Amino acid sequence: MQIRKRSIALIQGTLLGPCQIAKGALVEFGYGRPQIVEFQRVHNTIRLVARNTDVVAPAGSPEERALREAYSDSLLGAAPVVSAPHPDRRSVLVEANTLFLSDMLGIGMLLQRGLRQGYGLDRANSVIAAVRGGERALVIETQSHFYNASPSATPAFAFPGAAAFMPTPMLPRFLPDTRSMLVGLHYSIAPLPERPMAARRADPRIGHFTSTTLDFGNDVALSPKQRVVHRWRREKKEPGLGVSEPVKPITFSIDRNVPHAYRETVRAGILEWNKAFERIGFRNAIVVQQQPDDATWDTLDHGIASVRWMLNADPQFSAIGPSHVDPRTGEILDADIGIEGMAVRAMRGLRSQVLGAQRLPELPGGAGGDGSKAAQSPAAAPGAGDFAPRFVIPGLEGLMTTQAGGMEGGAPQHLHARWCNHAGFALEQNLYAMAVMEARGELAPDSPIAQQFVLDFIKDNVMHEVGHALGLRHNFRASRVYTEEQLADAEFTRAHGTTGSVMEYNPVNLARPGRRGGVPFQSTLGPYDYWAIEYAYKPMPAGTLPAAEQAELQRIAARSAEPGLAFGTDEDSFVGLDPETLPTDLGSDPIAFASKRLAIAQDLFKRQETRALAPDRDYAVLRRSLGFALGDVARAVGVLARQIGGVRTLRDFPGSGRDPMSPLPAAVQRQALEQIAGAVLAADALTLSPALQRRLAPDYLDRADGGSGTDYSLPQRISALQRAVLGHLMFD
Repeated sequence: MQIRKRSIALIQGTLLGPCQIAKGALVEFGYGRPQIVEFQRVHNTIRLVARNTDVVAPAGSPEERALREAYSDSLLGAAPVVSAPHPDRRSVLVEANTLFLSDMLGIGMLLQRGLRQGYGLDRANSVIAAVRGGERALVIETQSHFYNASPSATPAFAFPGAAAFMPTPMLPRFLPDTRSMLVGLHYSIAPLPERPMAARRADPRIGHFTSTTLDFGNDVALSPKQRVVHRWRREKKEPGLGVSEPVKPITFSIDRNVPHAYRETVRAGILEWNKAFERIGFRNAIVVQQQPDDATWDTLDHGIASVRWMLNADPQFSAIGPSHVDPRTGEILDADIGIEGMAVRAMRGLRSQVLGAQRLPELPGGAGGDGSKAAQSPAAAPGAGDFAPRFVIPGLEGLMTTQAGGMEGGAPQHLHARWCNHAGFALEQNLYAMAVMEARGELAPDSPIAQQFVLDFIKDNVMHEVGHALGLRHNFRASRVYTEEQLADAEFTRAHGTTGSVMEYNPVNLARPGRRGGVPFQSTLGPYDYWAIEYAYKPMPAGTLPAAEQAELQRIAARSAEPGLAFGTDEDSFVGLDPETLPTDLGSDPIAFASKRLAIAQDLFKRQETRALAPDRDYAVLRRSLGFALGDVARAVGVLARQIGGVRTLRDFPGSGRDPMSPLPAAVQRQALEQIAGAVLAADALTLSPALQRRLAPDYLDRADGGSGTDYSLPQRISALQRAVLGHLMFD
C-alpha cells in the first residue's frame, strides 16, 4: 500500500454482507461510522490517525493552538514503512495487513456485549480478500475471523426476552460451528473534496440531519455550536436557465442482489424525489442505474449511492438509510440504503396464509403475528406475541431507543438511520390491513390488490429511506395535515397521499367498517418534503452575499406556520408532551382517528367468531388476526393517552401568530379519557366467546422452534394494556 506524505482522506468501514450474529449486534456495526483520517509518518512508522473535526478555530490563531492542546485525535492503527520513498512521488510502501487486519471497528467488543461470549479477533486467520483502486477511492475488503475457543451454552429454557433481564450468554444462530465466525468488512479510503462545498446553516423549523462543530473563532456568539445541514452538492449545468440538469446528478445504483420483481418499484421510489428537485430548478437531479451482474465494483464502494437487499434470519430492522458526509460542510458523499428481504417475505407469507396457503414465517422484530418476539423489540406490535405483551404509549417507547444511543437529537447523526423503525411499523400496518380486508371479504387470494400491497410497502419504504439519504429527518407531525373527510376521499388521497410527508410513520388509511375510504398508502411526496428540499438545495445565484443568502433561507423557513408544512421530529415525540407529534396516528382529529381504529378492531374481533376456515389452513390465522387487532387497539389508545395533559409545542419563530407552547383544550382531553374508558377500561370492551377461544390454537411449527405458547389469554393482554394506560395517566 502506497502512502504519500500526510495524506488526508475519508475512511468508512462497512460490513461486506450481513452476518448472522446476536440480536442487536448486527445493527450496531452493519454500517460503520466514517472517519476523517490522516496518514502521519513518525520515524519508520506510518500512523493512521482519526482527525478531531468536532472543534475548529481560524488557522494560525491563538485559539487554534489552544484547541490542539485541549482536544485529542484518535490513533486507529500503525504500520511499519517497508520501502524507501519513491524518487518522484515521494510515496512509501506500508504493510496494509497491520492496519486493516485489526479490529478497527470494535466488532469483538460488540460481539462480547451482544452475546456475552468471549469472541475476539483471530489475526492469524484473517485475510485481505480484495483490493480495488479507482478514481473515487481505494477499496480494501477483508475477511476477519472472530474466535471463541469455549463458548458457554445457552440455558436449556429461557422465556422470550429473558436476555434483557438475565446476563446469560447466548450462542449465535445459523453458524455451523459456534466457535468460529467469519465477518466480511469493506473499507473505502477516499480523498476529501478539493473544493469544499458551501455550507448551509441549519434551521430548527425544518428537519435536516446536521453536522455540529464547536467554532471557537467567534467569542461573541451565544454558543460555539455551529450546525450545518447535510445535503448533496447541487450545481446547475446551465445556471442561467430556470430549470437545468445538474453538473453531476445524484446517481443511485440498485444492487444486483435486489430481486428482479422489485427493481422497478425501487426505481420508482427513488425517482419520486425528482419532483421536489424540479420545483427548485433541477431536472433529473437523481438518476438510477442497475448494477450489472458482471460488475467489478461494489455498491458499498465510496461515492456510490445504493439500494441493497439484505437477508437476516432474525432481522433487527426492516430498512436503513445511512449516509456519509464531509463534516467541514455537511456535504453528503455517499449513502447506502439496505432493505431487509425478510420483511417482504413476511408480507408474502402472510398473504398466502391469510388468503389461502401455508403458514406465516416468524415476523421481523416481532412486529405482529404470532411470534414471541413481540415482547422483545421496541418496534414490536403491542399485543402481538403469545407471552404477556409490554404495551407502550406511542411517544414514550422512543426512550428505549434513546438509551440504546439511537435518537436523532441525542446521538451522532450516523446512528439515526440505523434505528429508523419506519419499515417495521409499515410492515405491521400492512399485515394488519390485509387481515382486516380479508376478514371483510375485500381481498381475494393472489389478487392484483394483494400483490400491490407488497409493491406499495416497498415503494413507501424506499421513498422514506431515500429521504434520509438526502438529509431529511423524521416528521411525526405531518400525519395531522389532512382531515377525516379528505382521507376518506379516494381521488384526494390518490393525488396528495395520506399525510404531509413521506418522512412520517403512517398507519394504513383504513376505512370504517361498512364504508369506503381513500387509498391506503402514501405513494407520493407531501408538501413538507418539497419545502425541506427547497431549504437544503435551492441554488443561490452566483455572487450572492452571505447576508442575502441568509435572508432567502429565512424567508423559506418562515413558512413553517402553513398547515401543510407542519413539522415535529423524534425528540418532540419521545421526550416532550406534544400530542400532535406522534408516529402511528393519522388525520387532523385524533379522537376521530382513534374511534375509527377501535371500531375496525372490534369489527375484526366479531368477524373471527363466525369465520370459516378451509381444511388446508390451520387455526393460527385466527390468533394472528386477533393479535394484530389488539396491537392496533394499543396504538389507538396510546394516541388518546397523549392527548391527556398534552402540550402542543411548535418550532415557530416570532411573527407566525402562534404561541410556541399551548395546553390542549380541556374538552379534547375529556373526550380522549372517555374514549379510553370505553375502549379498554370497560369490562365488555373487547371480548371473545368461549367457542372462539377454543379455536385459538398456536402455530405448532413455530412452537417447535421455541416460539409461541399454547393458550391465548385475552384477559391477560387486556390487563397489560390497562396497566400501561393507567401507568401513563398517573405518571408524574
